[in-house]
Amino acid sequence: MFKKILIIARGGLGNVIMFVPTLKHISMAYPNSHIFIVVDSKVSYNFFLNESLIKEVILYNQSNWSFIELLKLLSKFWENDFDLAIVMHPGGMRSALLAFVSGAKTRIGFDISLVRG
Repeated sequence: MFKKILIIARGGLGNVIMFVPTLKHISMAYPNSHIFIVVDSKVSYNFFLNESLIKEVILYNQSNWSFIELLKLLSKFWENDFDLAIVMHPGGMRSALLAFVSGAKTRIGFDISLVRG
């Protein structure tokens, strides 16, 4: 059903490592899909580079953010035509915005009112 899946895994390395079992379940549920992951640190990026479940790791480095970097990210999202975007951590508006601009037809995330309540 989902051929291209975008995982938005912002957060520290500890949080990112905890996402690995979820990645395994997603790949088992959708064995013919390609999984892409967005991370926001070089350490997390390097951690996932050798993960066989992931087709591509995308580094979203907000400290080096520029209009050109934004265009590169949007281009990466749009050229892949994602079917599903999953926000793995209640990261607020930035993660939700990344899921939205990914163009994914289906987006899964957190209801922030439930997280805060």
